[in-house]
Amino acid sequence: MTERPVTVIRSFLNADLPRLKDLWIENWSTMGPPPMVSEPQFEQAVLSRTFFRAPQLLVAEREGNVVGWLHFCEFPESSVRFGIPAICLGQDAEVTDARELIEEATSRVSASGGRTVEAGVIRDQSFGYAGLEPIGHGVGIIDADIRVRQALQAAGFQADRVALAMTASVPGFRPPVSRESLQFRRSSHVEMVSFNFQDPRAATAMSHLDVETHRLIDRAGQVLAEVKFWLSDPEAQVMNPALMIADLGEAQQRGKLEPSEVYLLGASIQAAARRNILSVETVVDEDQSQLIAGLASLQFQPTGRGTNWKLELGDRR
Repeated sequence: MTERPVTVIRSFLNADLPRLKDLWIENWSTMGPPPMVSEPQFEQAVLSRTFFRAPQLLVAEREGNVVGWLHFCEFPESSVRFGIPAICLGQDAEVTDARELIEEATSRVSASGGRTVEAGVIRDQSFGYAGLEPIGHGVGIIDADIRVRQALQAAGFQADRVALAMTASVPGFRPPVSRESLQFRRSSHVEMVSFNFQDPRAATAMSHLDVETHRLIDRAGQVLAEVKFWLSDPEAQVMNPALMIADLGEAQQRGKLEPSEVYLLGASIQAAARRNILSVETVVDEDQSQLIAGLASLQFQPTGRGTNWKLELGDRR
């Protein structure tokens, strides 16, 4: 019987960049349309960050060929909580290659004092992948990524929470009509201002995006609703310029949309057509039925489903 070639797990080298980009495309092409990602886009989104550390990007090499890679990094708010925002496998990679990458990452996290590892980041604003096609807002490890899901389970990870990507088409969009919407139209207006992150890590991770705050303001100057939108920076263009991401903020935490937020979202989506935006995307937890229903009233449809996986290092066998 022919023995399986040995897979070597090592840290990233600068010469790996072209292959890492190719593997990004190969990985996502097995689950949908090939993403339009170039080396400059990938480098700007991930490798050029001030918090990027080469030992935290692992590659799996077999017979001199890189067949997969994994990136792990600590969350900015905790030195013991780590995330794995990306695991990419080539067409010839196997579940065992993914498992070896995952186990090497968890070993390094453990050696650095980490206690928790989460794979498949949801609504990411910490690692630089936000907006990189097809990540978008971040929906965890998508259901179609069977090899990675199997590898995570084999490495002891447990499914933590499930998220849905929801998308509204901008061309032809018409906001819902209601008594409340007519009142808001008569007595309030929408204001757009640039948003600047105060946290240095978030500002760095999101520097390839333009972030706007849209506010619904009544005649007395009171803010009735507020939603943030992410758009492609015209110079960086890491994110598809025809996409806009809605960061629902308080509505996400609350688990539902207030009438003022429904009106504001509708007005913002309708205005997006004048900016050549073709779709608006957001991510919600699957169990937030009221929020999902509110988005559905704005013609948002589920377009993806993923899971956040968690490993408490003390639970490893």
